[in-house]
Formats: sequence, C-alpha cells, structure tokens
Amino acid sequence: MCGEQGRDRNSQLVALAQLILDKHYRTIEGFEVLIEKDFLLFGHEFSSRLAHRCRNALTRKDFSPVFLQFLDCVYQVMSQYPSIFEFNSRLLVDVARHSFSLRFGTFVQNCDHDRRKLNLRGSTISLWSYINSRRDEYKNVFYKEDAEINEDKLYPDPLLPRLKLWEELYMAWTTFLPIKSHPMYSHT
Repeated sequence: MCGEQGRDRNSQLVALAQLILDKHYRTIEGFEVLIEKDFLLFGHEFSSRLAHRCRNALTRKDFSPVFLQFLDCVYQVMSQYPSIFEFNSRLLVDVARHSFSLRFGTFVQNCDHDRRKLNLRGSTISLWSYINSRRDEYKNVFYKEDAEINEDKLYPDPLLPRLKLWEELYMAWTTFLPIKSHPMYSHT
C-alpha cells in the first residue's frame, strides 16, 4: 500500500492485517513494535491528527483520530478473541490516553525526523518504558500462548451485533448511575 493521500489508512490497515495474521503482534512486545514501525516510523502525523496543543480540535482541517480508531479496532478483535492477546484492554486505554496526553515523548510531533530533531528519545520517557516497567498490570489473565485456534490467522466477525462500545475508554468519565439508584427515582 502506498500513496500520500491514504497514508493514515495505510498505517491503520497494514497494522490491523499484521495483528490478525501474526500472533507475535498480539504480545505486549509485538504490539509495541507494530505501533512503532507502522505508525511512528511510517510518519503518522500524531500532532496534527490528534490536534496536540489545540484548544478546539474540530476547527483543525487535519484533525482525524485514525490512531484511536485503530485502537478501537484492536479492542473489537480482542473482544471476539479474549484468550489470544497477551495484553489486556487496559494497555489499549493507556496507549490511547497517552497518545493525547503528551506525558511521554512517544507520540509528540508528526514524524520520527521531528522527534529526533528535538531529541525526544533522550529527553523524555518513552511510553514503552512505562508500560514495560508495569507489564503485570497489562497482562491478560485469560491469555493462552498456544490458544485452541488451529491457525495463526484470526477471522473477526465485522457484523454490528458483535461490535461493542469500548466503555473503558469512551465512558471512563461518565457518572452513570443505574436507574434504581438514580436520585430521580428515589422515594426519600
């Protein structure tokens, strides 16, 4: 796949294909390598696409959370195959949050050349160092290295009933209360 116009989609689709076809990319180390090579080194424009340091992302013409969409796709595949990923959804949530937070130098700037010019590897902490220092928090307790899937490839079901809301990410800051405990329904 090539072409300037579809560079964002190239990273997204190629990375998803590799995740589905190769079980190495379903390990913590493999997933880090996948993001590093297919997004960071390929030149995914994180600062532009995620509107880093912008007050209103919707006013930016180049705002497009393609990387977040990729992580959501990974979450959907994980939901359908819960025992073949070494990592859990918390890893995905932390990668998603920190791609926006700028706490780590990993997703700062639009390309590896710009990150090198700023010496971000030498002057900031890498998200991967943070994750690797807390590997136990990101381990999937249901992971089976030799899962009962006969082939290395996965066949995710794209039908709408199989897709689910990634509540850990999209609902993280809601104050949802079940109806019975909602103040509107209390009798006191």
